[in-house]
Amino acid sequence: MAELENEQINELHTLIVRTYNLREMKELCQQMGVNWEDVSAETTVPEFGRELVKYFERRGRLFELRDQVWYERSTVIQNYGLVEPITHNDDQDTYVSSPTSGGHIGCWVGGVIFVIVLALFWYGYSDAQKQLELRDSEAFVIGYFSLQDNINCRDAWERLSGDYRVNKHSTGLTPYCQYWNSFRKVEILKLEVLDETDTTASVEVVLALTNFDNTVANQRITYSLTRLAGTDPWIIADSNP
Repeated sequence: MAELENEQINELHTLIVRTYNLREMKELCQQMGVNWEDVSAETTVPEFGRELVKYFERRGRLFELRDQVWYERSTVIQNYGLVEPITHNDDQDTYVSSPTSGGHIGCWVGGVIFVIVLALFWYGYSDAQKQLELRDSEAFVIGYFSLQDNINCRDAWERLSGDYRVNKHSTGLTPYCQYWNSFRKVEILKLEVLDETDTTASVEVVLALTNFDNTVANQRITYSLTRLAGTDPWIIADSNP
């Protein structure tokens, strides 16, 4: 049975680390019938995501992992214009877009569908990967809230500009951490890049903040990001509110 190409594996890893936080990746392992402790002891999203992909690659289950990610993150993926993933037919040991029947005619139709869907999937996924790379301000905001959801507020604090800390969090790091640690879960419901250049970006995000009593409050924030050059990391310069 054919496996994913190296470029597709890299794209799968990118998709996982940009749409899952650490806790959600561990839950993904459980959904796949895997003990996350057997996958990796890494505590950062990129490293755990890399080990997760390698774990399933070693066991020949990359297609299963990819299909599960597509299923769980279908809304995010559709926002990038991706086509539906091809699925595996265990009886024929080939990949088609949907089950086929009817003897030789069914096999012929299935073969044609296979070629078409495979081509659409390959080029569509490549185009989406380019969008992911271009819209790295979106990835930055996803990573920022992934830190908050995993109680890594000190690392998140480092992603704030000095002026932003003074203007928005003048009481310092401790109250900042206390605020974010007061939530059991921090989840992004919607994220949209309003504007992006090489050095500035404006990103709107809608959050679902779950308290420890399981009450949920939604919050809409527009972040202004900045960096010195296109290859530098983003930092948060301002937010509204």
